[in-house]
Amino acid sequence: MNKSKTFGYLVIAAVVLIVFSLTLILGTDSGWGKVKVRNMILTTQDGDRISALLYKPKTATAENPAPALLFAHGGNDMLEQAGNYALELARRGYVVIIWDTIGHHNSDLASGKGEEAVGEKSQLTTRGEKTIFNTLQYYNFVDKEKIVLGGHSMGGVYSMGFSIENSDKVFMQVNVGMNNYGADTNQEHNFHFANIL
Repeated sequence: MNKSKTFGYLVIAAVVLIVFSLTLILGTDSGWGKVKVRNMILTTQDGDRISALLYKPKTATAENPAPALLFAHGGNDMLEQAGNYALELARRGYVVIIWDTIGHHNSDLASGKGEEAVGEKSQLTTRGEKTIFNTLQYYNFVDKEKIVLGGHSMGGVYSMGFSIENSDKVFMQVNVGMNNYGADTNQEHNFHFANIL
């Protein structure tokens, strides 16, 4: 076999491999068309930008609103750390928002106290949760009675801070890989709670 034929076969194989890889990436990132993923840039009350992703299952409509999950990544991580949780839950019918918490990756550092203020009951900050929660209120495809907050590690701490301060608006709190429940003095809340260590 001559060199030009070998090169031609290699080019064809590379193109097929690239097309196949892109199909797998796009298919798995959208639950094979069952989930629409949207990039969002949100603005806090202080004017700081928050980078977020919205995962919306096709089944979530104004006529059939879906429960929602707001999930914060852990520690010094970024929103992509929560992407697997988001996609899997969206495939199962949840609207999911993940975001880079204030001061992480593509979100701004806090310029004011809007997302950095320590809660009166929780003694915790929210790092973007207020802005994400307020954004969710505008979506008619979300069941406002079934809003779940959660986070991994330090993200669970930020999320817990919001839930404790707003327990009348939160259906459930789910923490993954952390055991911080807010201030020791706070033992009262009005939401379901799950902790996965």
